[in-house]
Amino acid sequence: FTLLLLLGQWIQAQSERKCCSWISDYRITTFLDVYHGPFKIKHRYWCGLLLVTRFCLFLLFAFNVIGDPSINILGIAVCLIGLLVIFIWFKVYKAWYLNVLEATFITNLLVLAIGTYYVELSGGSQKVLSYTSVTVAFATFC
Repeated sequence: FTLLLLLGQWIQAQSERKCCSWISDYRITTFLDVYHGPFKIKHRYWCGLLLVTRFCLFLLFAFNVIGDPSINILGIAVCLIGLLVIFIWFKVYKAWYLNVLEATFITNLLVLAIGTYYVELSGGSQKVLSYTSVTVAFATFC
């Protein structure tokens, strides 16, 4: 499923070849067209990229044998910085307001991850950071 979402647009471009002819089935093309509806045509890999990022974070958490939470938080921050740079560079949605909402959400998660790392190092309380992050998330989507 993840590979289909990530590579679907390139497989559809090669649908005339015998090995990729299965993607011409109307059920698969309908699914991909509906799933990728809000994205620009050249950026329909975005959902698959988000799933691959989640899988990489899962592997990082699974193989963190030391159990140090700061490694997990730094991994999240690095992934979010990469996603934010890619997102701002390409502007993957057709509508401008969807680009603003997604950038706000990713930035909120990034600030939360970096703030959590800082609070963990300093030994402070995380209540204010959590309240602020939840308030920004509600304000963004309400």
